[in-house]
Amino acid sequence: MWKVTNEINRPILSRYVDIINSMFMLFIELSKSGTKDDDLEIENFLESKFTDDANLDSRLLNINKSGSDRIKPLIKDIIKLDTNILETQFDIYIHQNNEAIKNNYNIVPEVHPNCLVKIFKDYFYDKFFGVSWIWTDLVGKVYTRGMFKTNFKDENKIYVCPYCDSDTISNERNAWIEHFLPKSKFPFLSCNYSNLIPSCTSCNVSGSGKGEEIRNPILNQYTTQIGDHLKFEFDKGEITIVKNSNDSIENFIELLKLRKRYSEKGVNNSILTVLKVNYNTLLGAKDIGEFDEDIFFDFIHDTGRINGYYFVQKNLFEYINEI
Repeated sequence: MWKVTNEINRPILSRYVDIINSMFMLFIELSKSGTKDDDLEIENFLESKFTDDANLDSRLLNINKSGSDRIKPLIKDIIKLDTNILETQFDIYIHQNNEAIKNNYNIVPEVHPNCLVKIFKDYFYDKFFGVSWIWTDLVGKVYTRGMFKTNFKDENKIYVCPYCDSDTISNERNAWIEHFLPKSKFPFLSCNYSNLIPSCTSCNVSGSGKGEEIRNPILNQYTTQIGDHLKFEFDKGEITIVKNSNDSIENFIELLKLRKRYSEKGVNNSILTVLKVNYNTLLGAKDIGEFDEDIFFDFIHDTGRINGYYFVQKNLFEYINEI
């Protein structure tokens, strides 16, 4: 719901993506050789190619998921693909990343060879992201997933989930690095800074949140403060989110299952309690004289960035005498 930015993480992840670009282009170049099958069986062939590229390091070839899940055979399978297939996939990769950087999330999923899906999901995001020397030696900066989350929260001064404005993400263990366009359907966007956003557990998983679903057309937090476009109503003790006339915003509500979340009795009770406590706090403040709505809205805005429920409180203030 909160509009956010990701400028601190942007240059770090952009430099990391340069490494991915170099690997992808090297795969294409090696695929053009008429003797590639034989070349790939030569000892240290790949190591020499990685060493020759200023953005790469032969140590990347020794990072494996497990004893049986190894990166070199996977890279060989990619290089053995037809060059036309790889070039087409590279064009898709560039296009999707450019669209995400422009904050256009109305992208159609494409079909990818399994070996490319695997290297982007299992290695570039899952495995490489956690290898410290990749960041220090190739990116030039100490970096971790935890630092991504801290940078994001410090930059935006927000410690509540920007998706739902309900659960907090102040504790690192309660904040997931969420892919707005899921990496299962958009593996080429798995490391794009415009596709990554810290979220609470409920928003990240299927059932209570978005999981692997996609909706089009859609907006997200990097373009719009979606909470400002939501209408909450209160009737007979229940909170509801009114259907939105803007399809891009309505799809966001449906994708995150926000109506279901805000209709839960425990959430309802929590919101009403917070609203009443905040109202009574400002009402009883001696230094402001008569109750001032502007001060109240500023108060719930500032506390909402930490504890949540800003947008729903702002909407439900008109029902304060019924609560």
